[in-house]
Amino acid sequence: MDKAESILQSGMTLIMVFLIAIVLVAAFFIRRQIKAAQRGDEYIRWGIAQEKKRRFPDAIMCYMTAEEMYRKHGDEAGRARAFYLAGTLEAKRGAPDEAMKYYRKAETPARKAAPTEDLGFLLMSMGEAEEELGHTEKAKKYFAEAAAVYEKGGDHEGLLYAQEKLQIETEEE
Repeated sequence: MDKAESILQSGMTLIMVFLIAIVLVAAFFIRRQIKAAQRGDEYIRWGIAQEKKRRFPDAIMCYMTAEEMYRKHGDEAGRARAFYLAGTLEAKRGAPDEAMKYYRKAETPARKAAPTEDLGFLLMSMGEAEEELGHTEKAKKYFAEAAAVYEKGGDHEGLLYAQEKLQIETEEE
């Protein structure tokens, strides 16, 4: 029995060492993912700071660097946020066509992962950019979809704003 117990004990020890190694490797990769997301978040903050200083090309560069980091690590919500911020910057600068380029890039990751409120903001921004470009029907489509997203998410304020935008569009026709 002593030999069998010794073999069993050695096997159990080996299994425990193996399990500890798996946990350590998993912790390493989790920590790496968190650090990458934090770096993406840092670039977002830097982009916002550059935008406040009116260094618009630098802000766009920061947002796109953040998007690249998020993409490498599978953070769809982060990617959507980076593209959305770049689009919003272009919209503020009076370039709705450029804004739409970024908003369109934000749309797929936003639909995959972004919280309902973020998707609603994106759709409203897309509608406003289309409205500014004179594309009333496209704008209405985005406003209507935003209204549905807000309603589903229970965001009454967002829903009212989307409905108001739809009403204005309908009255203009």
